[in-house]
Amino acid sequence: MESENRKYNDLFDAEIEWPSRLCIVASGSSVNGNLDKIPADCKLLALNSAVLLPLRFDYWLVADPDAVDKGSGQGRPEYPRLRIFSRACVDRGYYADLVFSQEPDGWDALIPRVLRSGATVLGQAFQLCAHFGMDACVIGADMGDRYFDGSATHGKFQSVYLDRLQAWLRLLQEMGRSVEFLTPSPLGSFINHEGTKGEGEGRREKAEAGERQEAKAENPDSAPSCLRGENPGGDSAPPLRRNDG
Repeated sequence: MESENRKYNDLFDAEIEWPSRLCIVASGSSVNGNLDKIPADCKLLALNSAVLLPLRFDYWLVADPDAVDKGSGQGRPEYPRLRIFSRACVDRGYYADLVFSQEPDGWDALIPRVLRSGATVLGQAFQLCAHFGMDACVIGADMGDRYFDGSATHGKFQSVYLDRLQAWLRLLQEMGRSVEFLTPSPLGSFINHEGTKGEGEGRREKAEAGERQEAKAENPDSAPSCLRGENPGGDSAPPLRRNDG
């Protein structure tokens, strides 16, 4: 059955109360050993195969259908509360809670009702923040040669995408949105240069993180739900593949 004959909820028509701050979890190797840096008050957005990390994600953003294959094919039963997939994903037959268009591609301007392609799914996450007025913290945006599971990247992140991603960061700054990098990233250097928060910057944030760690040690139930093993979407979730029969 052609995807045009199916009914999906468009991302920009959905009545969702987006958080004031979103933690964008990418799949770079720097997430290993650093998940405790994620602020307790943030909703979590997984990018592509980062959904396989031991976190309870609120959202899963995917543009490339192959990333859905990778993220769903390793026996992980829990899925995020909202799956935000491109139309290319639903064209392949994947279930999505919310669907977005990617065209026209580019990184020169924000276009209404579109998450433009051309600067990786991280660039689309930045656009999501811009469209819905969210600040962001980012973990795992290494732009290096390895993913968190040890597999090799395609090696083009810095040579092709760095300038494009910086363009989206510049737009967020012009809109007054804050972006903080929780682990080292070439983009963090750009943020520091432009005068907003970079990797671990700010004594107040470090002090608050220390207080949260002490509180978690004294009271395990005070830890973020994403690390307590709670599933914000419940124990059941619809299958990734639609059943049209």
